[in-house]
Amino acid sequence: MRTLKTLSLLALVAVLAACSSPGPVRSFYTPAAAEALVASKAGQAVPQEATLFHSYEEKWTLRQPNDFLDTKFACNSSKTLRGERKLSFRSQEGNQVKGMLLSSDECGSQSMQEIVGRYNGQYLYFYFANNRTTSVQRYRLVNGGRLAVREQNITMLDGRESVHWFAQSGGKDGERTYTTSNFLSTTDQSVANAGQGNRQAAAKATTVSTTASAVPAGELADRVRALKTLMDQGLITEDEFKSRRDQLIDGAIGK
Repeated sequence: MRTLKTLSLLALVAVLAACSSPGPVRSFYTPAAAEALVASKAGQAVPQEATLFHSYEEKWTLRQPNDFLDTKFACNSSKTLRGERKLSFRSQEGNQVKGMLLSSDECGSQSMQEIVGRYNGQYLYFYFANNRTTSVQRYRLVNGGRLAVREQNITMLDGRESVHWFAQSGGKDGERTYTTSNFLSTTDQSVANAGQGNRQAAAKATTVSTTASAVPAGELADRVRALKTLMDQGLITEDEFKSRRDQLIDGAIGK
């Protein structure tokens, strides 16, 4: 009997220890570490099989499950939430590209992040160019770069590389369902081998989320406030904020 009690106590201690042990620890990539990972994945040679275009756009839909609670999104009192992401590139050196990713949804949520990446004939890898980032994303290039299909999110867990695969659509019964159009190019202008005039056009296209050509006059104040929020969060510098704010204002008055 004493032996049985001892074994039961040991089993209880083991269960409690397992429950109290911390889960995997996610590490941050420094810009240098993220760049090293991207270069190791994509290489540094300029690809011949695919090109990147100045701008891409993705439409996505998130739907709440059909459950007895009739769960809906609070912001629009609907079971469906729609949004979009715009990916724009401003420059290319070798196979390295730099640009911006703008995300928004119909409930007013917005984010804007600088990105740096590299691409080869098959894949585009990029990371967010702030002080540190939690992941590197991989997109498969289709139709010569006209379509970029999101495939992987590469993170560091407990010091090891961990890969999460994205489903293009779906969701288990009782869970949210996600569908996406993936990134489709919205221009015929490529980033590679651009002349100086095209480079200037690329820089303008990169700020598609902040220039007046893409922002209706009624949204000008909202976009300036969004830029201010990004600066307050440390995602862009004060100089970048002023530059983009001035671009908005200049465009609005027709300069």
